[in-house]
Amino acid sequence: MTAIEQIENDVALGLIMRIKKPMLLFLSDGQGVRSEFMAQFRISASENNDVHFAEGDPNDLPGAAACFQVGEQPLLLGIHRGLEISRSSRPWASDVKLALAAVRDAQKATDSDGISEIPTPTKNAPKAVTDDSFQSDVLEYETPVLVDFWAEWCAPCRMVAPILDRLAEEYAGHLRIAKVDVDANPQLSQQFRISSIPTMMAFLDGQILFNQAGALPEHTLRKICEQLIEQAEHRVASPQTPSTS
Repeated sequence: MTAIEQIENDVALGLIMRIKKPMLLFLSDGQGVRSEFMAQFRISASENNDVHFAEGDPNDLPGAAACFQVGEQPLLLGIHRGLEISRSSRPWASDVKLALAAVRDAQKATDSDGISEIPTPTKNAPKAVTDDSFQSDVLEYETPVLVDFWAEWCAPCRMVAPILDRLAEEYAGHLRIAKVDVDANPQLSQQFRISSIPTMMAFLDGQILFNQAGALPEHTLRKICEQLIEQAEHRVASPQTPSTS
C-alpha cells in the first residue's frame, strides 16, 4: 500500500481533513511537476508516519481548487485541522521539509493550547439558524448577517467552516455569521433557491446584499464581511452588493 493517498473527489478530501493528523496535500494535473520534488515527496511520505500525505488532480477536486485558490501550477499545501498552514507553488524538494516543519509546529501549538479535535463552541461561534428562527436571527437582526447554506456531507462546506469560525470570533458584535443546514431546513432552501452548496448570502435590514455559491477563499469572505460592516455603519438608502474583486 502506497504511503501517499490518492484523492479522487472533494468528498474524500473532506473526510480526510477531519482527522487530527497534519497533512501535506499535493495538487497537480501532472504538468510542470519537478522530478526532484516528487522524489522527495515520496521519500518523506514513507518516512513520516505522523503526517498524512495525499495528492490529487484539482480538476477532480473543484471545491478544494476554489477554496485553496489553485492555479495552473502544481501546489503543495500544509494543512492542519482543515486550515492552510503553508503553501508552495511549483514546489522544490526543499519545500517538502519546510511544509513538514510548518504543520508540526502548528500541531504542537494546538496541542499545547489544549485544543480538542472537535472545538468547543464559544458564545461567538456561528449561529445555527432554522426555518423557524430565520426571521428573527437573520432578517430582523441588528447587525449584518453572512449566512452559510451548507450540509454535513458537503466537503467544500467543511473546508470553509474553520474560516467562518474565525470570522465569527473576529467580527463578533459587528457582524453575525449564521449557518443553515439545507437538509434540515428545506423551506429556506426552497425560498432562496439553493441549488449548490456552500452558498453564501449576506443580509442587512432584511435585504439580500450578496449571494454566491462556491467555497470562497478566506480573503474574499473577509472582504465581504468588512464591506458589510462598513455599509451597516453608513446605512445607505440603496445598498449595493459588496464587491469580491
